[in-house]
Amino acid sequence: MRVLTVGSSVIDIFVTPEEESKFEFRDDLVSFHLGDKITIGIQRMSLGGNGANVSVGLKRLGLDSTFYTYSGNDVLSRQIEESIEQEGGELIREEYEGHSDVALIFNFDTDRTIFSHHERIDHSFTYSN
Repeated sequence: MRVLTVGSSVIDIFVTPEEESKFEFRDDLVSFHLGDKITIGIQRMSLGGNGANVSVGLKRLGLDSTFYTYSGNDVLSRQIEESIEQEGGELIREEYEGHSDVALIFNFDTDRTIFSHHERIDHSFTYSN
């Protein structure tokens, strides 16, 4: 069976605040002063996005998976492409001028906060067999 997954692709960057970070915690709020330099540790970077996750999951289950996505013309788009290739999937990518989607995920002790960038583009997908 061949499967075509159409959807989003994101590079997720997981980080944790380092001990000397100037975050202030109170109840369910995290705050910091404007102008502070916040030191973080990078845990890992990985492929994310609903479409990418489904496509990789199907490939890992042994299905012939092709992934169709939009991404920018930047270093993140090359990371997306390499990640799909490492999983053994096929990628069909439409490139647009701009930055690929990225999520910066701050992992705190009990929860996380996500800063995300999603490029606003007009999606038009037509499939013909």
